[in-house]
Amino acid sequence: RADRDGSLMPLFALTVYPALGNGQHDFLMEQARFIIEEAGLDGVYFDTFLAQTYSYDKWDGTTVDIDPATGEITDRYTDCAVAGATSRQKLIEYTLSAGKVCVINGHAIARETRSLPAIRFDEMFSYIDPLALADGEKPPLVPMLCHAQLSSPVGLGFKPHSLGDLGERNYAKAIMKAVICYLRHGVLYHHHETSIPVSGPGSGEYGPLNHMFPITPVRLGEGFVEGQQRVVTCVSRTFKWPGEHEPKVLLFDITGRAQTHSIKPVKTDDGWQVDVQLSNWQEIAVLEG
Repeated sequence: RADRDGSLMPLFALTVYPALGNGQHDFLMEQARFIIEEAGLDGVYFDTFLAQTYSYDKWDGTTVDIDPATGEITDRYTDCAVAGATSRQKLIEYTLSAGKVCVINGHAIARETRSLPAIRFDEMFSYIDPLALADGEKPPLVPMLCHAQLSSPVGLGFKPHSLGDLGERNYAKAIMKAVICYLRHGVLYHHHETSIPVSGPGSGEYGPLNHMFPITPVRLGEGFVEGQQRVVTCVSRTFKWPGEHEPKVLLFDITGRAQTHSIKPVKTDDGWQVDVQLSNWQEIAVLEG
């Protein structure tokens, strides 16, 4: 890093992780207490919650490097994300016990926290390149996106400008293709720091994003998320909708603009049946009450 006079100043990048009994855990608990009890806010947001790094000062009893040629253990160390699991558990439990909302950047990786009803998402945009896909092309499987399937199936949005001029010229399409990339893994897209032009190059609308939440997911599939309040899909499929009230069916194109359609729910003994027929992987439909 450059100092104020322009000379280079070497710096250390120091990272600490919370674990029960250490100062970082105590600091975070005090921050949570302040936010809830003194500031009186509605909840707590934890960013970079997993401490995805390693410490070589001691062994956690689990984490090792193995020589693939011999099967021998070559190093033993501590996975900070695993070591901090009980600390994260206490932080989440404290927030929830106060009747507050707990929102977390990062999915659960340990049994101590995976069953706690916190709202989670992940910054998945770095794992996809939506404009590398042809219109109608099925997105490839990205294992990192599957982490959301055992947590809140939500991924943080996509920034078209990260693709340079190509992204700017295809702004709306890049976002909708990102929505489709997420849906391919049974994950929903959450809007983040974008502004789709209303006219000219890259123009479109937010269409399906305006109808994606709130949702309580009950089934995740390849190309769709089925929830109690709504269904979001980018593949043709027949869905069952419970209850007496006919669901509304919305259809959007690859730029997020609403389209006319002939999809009509059919009444059944226990609700409605909706046969959704799409141009797979290039249209998005939403069923909602």
